[in-house]
Amino acid sequence: MPTIRVILFAAAAESVGASTIDIDVDEELRVSDVLQRLTAAHPTAEAVLKRSAVAVNERYAHPSMVIRQRDTVAIIPPLSGG
Repeated sequence: MPTIRVILFAAAAESVGASTIDIDVDEELRVSDVLQRLTAAHPTAEAVLKRSAVAVNERYAHPSMVIRQRDTVAIIPPLSGG
């Protein structure tokens, strides 16, 4: 089955417990669908995922963007500090 690779950074990786996750693609997926799947599988990550930016193939992506087989999705939480 085709997959997409999701790379999680910083607080997103900590809240999910992994820096990469492969998601099976059995239907058309949008960026918002990937976030919903991650939230369903890792409910404690919801707050971080809601605040995170998403990039597909190294370009920031809108929630409605369609993800293709073998695309790479990056979850980038907001940075803090000073």
